[in-house]
Amino acid sequence: MKFFLMFVSIFCLYQTGANGFLLDTITGAIGSVIDGVTSTIDTITGVGQFLWDNALNPSLQVLQESRNE
Repeated sequence: MKFFLMFVSIFCLYQTGANGFLLDTITGAIGSVIDGVTSTIDTITGVGQFLWDNALNPSLQVLQESRNE
């Protein structure tokens, strides 16, 4: 999706006749925003997986085992 958005942005700018400097600036900014969002999502996913592995899943297993006894 990242590359698709970059492609669409570049295509639109070429159609409007933007100069090279403006194109490089805008594509750099868009790429930076997309990289930041991707990094944030990866961090949240990692934290969620850590919490599931170390806190939530063991707690649920204990509850299920005590319920079955």
